[in-house]
Amino acid sequence: MPKACDELDKAARDLRLVFKKEGRMPAIATENFREFAPALKTLSEKLAQIGGMLEKQAERSEGLENCWQRAQAMALQLKQWQDDKGDDKVRWLEVFHHSLQLNSTPLSIAEIFGKQIESCARAWIFTSATLAVKQDFSHYQSEMGLLKAKPPAGTARSIMKSRPCCMCRRTCRNRTAKVIPRRWCKPPSHD
Repeated sequence: MPKACDELDKAARDLRLVFKKEGRMPAIATENFREFAPALKTLSEKLAQIGGMLEKQAERSEGLENCWQRAQAMALQLKQWQDDKGDDKVRWLEVFHHSLQLNSTPLSIAEIFGKQIESCARAWIFTSATLAVKQDFSHYQSEMGLLKAKPPAGTARSIMKSRPCCMCRRTCRNRTAKVIPRRWCKPPSHD
C-alpha cells in the first residue's frame, strides 16, 4: 500500500505541474493544456487503485474504514467534476503554489438554501440594502429559495421605520436622511 500511496501522491503533483502559473480559471480553459486530461485520468486511476486496496483492508480497523470511505468520496467528487456538463453549475480550477483545487459552484443556491432553512425551525434575519426592489421582496425570495417565506408585514419603509430609535437617529443624521424622515425618529423614553 505505501507504493500505491506514493503513486497517488505523484499523480496529484503531476496534475498540479500541468499549470505553470497560479490563479483561477474556468474548467473549459483546461482544453488549452494538452497534459491536463491524461494527468487527470492517471490521478483518477490511482485513486481507484488505492480505494480498492483500502476496501479489502477496511474491516481490519476503524481508521482504514474511514480512509476507504474518504477515498470513495474523493473518487465520486472527481468523477462528478469530470462528468458535470450541466448548465446548473460552473466548474473552475484554482492553482496554488503546491496544489490544485477543482471546484464546482452552483449557479443558483435557492434549492440548497431552501433545504437548509426548512431543515430546522428557527428565526432568520436577513439584512441588506438590496433585499427589496421597489418595496417588493419577491426577487430576493426566489433567488434565495425563500418562496414559502413571508416577508415582514408592511413595506421596506415600515421595516426601517420600526428599527430601534438609537439606530434610526444615527441613520437619519447620516446617509439615509432622505429615506427615513426625521419625524419618524422618536426620542428614547427614560422610564
